[in-house]
Amino acid sequence: MNVFQQIGNRAWIFESGSDYVHNLTQTPMGGLGILAIKFEANGDISFPSTMGFLPNEMRFWSFDEQTQSVLLMDQNHAQTLAVSLPRLDGPVILRMDFHDGSTGFLYSHPAIESRVVNVKQLFEADMNKVYVTDEVADTTFFEAFLTENGAARPSIHQALISGYSVKQLEAGVKDQAGLEALQNYLLTHTAIDVVVVQLGNAVPTSELLTSVQSTNVYVDQNNEFLGGSRTDILNLCSYALLASYHAELMGHEFDFKESLPELLQSFSVKKLH
Repeated sequence: MNVFQQIGNRAWIFESGSDYVHNLTQTPMGGLGILAIKFEANGDISFPSTMGFLPNEMRFWSFDEQTQSVLLMDQNHAQTLAVSLPRLDGPVILRMDFHDGSTGFLYSHPAIESRVVNVKQLFEADMNKVYVTDEVADTTFFEAFLTENGAARPSIHQALISGYSVKQLEAGVKDQAGLEALQNYLLTHTAIDVVVVQLGNAVPTSELLTSVQSTNVYVDQNNEFLGGSRTDILNLCSYALLASYHAELMGHEFDFKESLPELLQSFSVKKLH
């Protein structure tokens, strides 16, 4: 496989830190937007994401056979950065590490490319609120991460790079209103296979998200996340809603997280770590 076959025809997003939750809204060289590049077959570098400027530091690329590095060059063809050839980081993420001794890297992921680069709407103009398109769990993505409207960016980012589509529900899944919102959403999105529901404020790890399968119901030690097949989560919603209606008739408050241990007795449960 030649170099372009490894790096071409995909968007690569810059991260200047050591993990995938840094600098998502700020380019390493300043300005608004996400810094993403594409390596073109003719040696040019293009910019598929919305940018406040086009950085002169990266306009062309080449390959150094001796060091096995991809070289990024400025408008005068002077080298500005060297990165490694792509390697798999997890099941689907491709990563190219900086060769200058820093912790930065480029990464590519189909969910990121579709939701961030092509849609170009991850962030609103105020740079504070995450915007995620309502087009979730289509024919390309069968895993959905459901969270409360206004959820923290790191949780959404981690879900995206783990291969999930993201939907922010109007109500958090804490009580009857949240359960009804979750149930209605899953009923109308039949393409979803696996779903993870954020019940608290913790940021999910990639290991947690990628361990959820459709064969069991999953919950972590602190009841921050609930996962499983769409069918199982819908069934759990039904049980929980019946319990909430009963509590309402009895004049009691219903808390979904507190009720989970009893509700899960009818399911095959695995603990998430």
